[in-house]
Amino acid sequence: MKLFIDARMLGNAGIGCYIQNIIKNIDQLASGEDIQLTAFLNSGDEKYLGRLEHTAVMQALSRTRFYGLKEQAMLTYYLAALKPDLAHFPNFNVALRKKIPFVVTIHDLSCLRSSGACQGIPARFYAAFMIGFACRHSRLIITDSQYSKQDIMNTIHVPESKIRVIYPAVDTNYQSVKDPYLRLAKYNLPEKYILYVGNHEKRKNIPALIAAFSRSQAVQEYKLVITGRQDLRRKEIYQTIDALNMGERIVFTGYFPEDDLPALYTQAGLLAFPSSYEGFGLPVLEAMACGTPVVCSRSSSLPEVSGEAAVIINPADIPGFTYAIDNVLSDQDLRQRLREKGFQRARQFTWERAAKEHIQVYKEVL
Repeated sequence: MKLFIDARMLGNAGIGCYIQNIIKNIDQLASGEDIQLTAFLNSGDEKYLGRLEHTAVMQALSRTRFYGLKEQAMLTYYLAALKPDLAHFPNFNVALRKKIPFVVTIHDLSCLRSSGACQGIPARFYAAFMIGFACRHSRLIITDSQYSKQDIMNTIHVPESKIRVIYPAVDTNYQSVKDPYLRLAKYNLPEKYILYVGNHEKRKNIPALIAAFSRSQAVQEYKLVITGRQDLRRKEIYQTIDALNMGERIVFTGYFPEDDLPALYTQAGLLAFPSSYEGFGLPVLEAMACGTPVVCSRSSSLPEVSGEAAVIINPADIPGFTYAIDNVLSDQDLRQRLREKGFQRARQFTWERAAKEHIQVYKEVL
């Protein structure tokens, strides 16, 4: 099987992690599965993959903006040159050239569901067109959860028989870190904190987290650490901070290096993840793998991912959210139960299993 994987989004958070781990694990299985894998990269991104035994790396001659005509011309050119048996696009920006059969991964429909996920109305229309095209013309669709599968079926009207659910996993680097605060000293973080990991889109419900934290007993002892690039368009976040006079209790880290994220999780009193829409919600599993208790929303895929290993809340219920934070921080028996269940839950999701299930999808298509 000559397999082409579009890996140009390797440098992106989220999707980049998915691409990196799928390629690495397929590479380890390739000889036994008779797979000739070509990973198509932007120049300079090979550092994300390291040494591969059975994978050819094809680099684009020039970096190209995603979601545009130049991207389409480039994909058409390289696919015609390589002539793979099958192409896998790990995001909805598939090649419009339909001569080569392809599989697409639609992680979620946040571009359609969440205001602010796309930067402007033209981008939203483009995403809607490409997602629809990818779903109609792909041989099979891979998605991250049963929730996303149902969402795709209901919204894009794709038959259930065309969709395969393959759960992502946590990288093996995510584990409890000994002396995490020493690792974090260079970041000048508080010793005690509640943690949020992710972007600042409206669906993430960061204002609700700030409101719940402001009412908690923990606010006197802990600070709230919020990772992710600050987005000044999210005025509701900063207005909430000002209205509740919480400026001195909240720390924005900006982008946080992935190498030190396990230490950041380990040191945290808990991870708060009140998102209203997730195709999967990887920070929940990352925190669990590091032994950190999780409080997360009951919406979308999050109960499916967290199982019984998290405290589930309604982020619109601020008093209930506040109680959950204080209960997890103060009840040591509950913390230990969540820690043990979290370790068990995270171990159920592995990239080796995910890679094997991807290979089964490729075989099914061919």
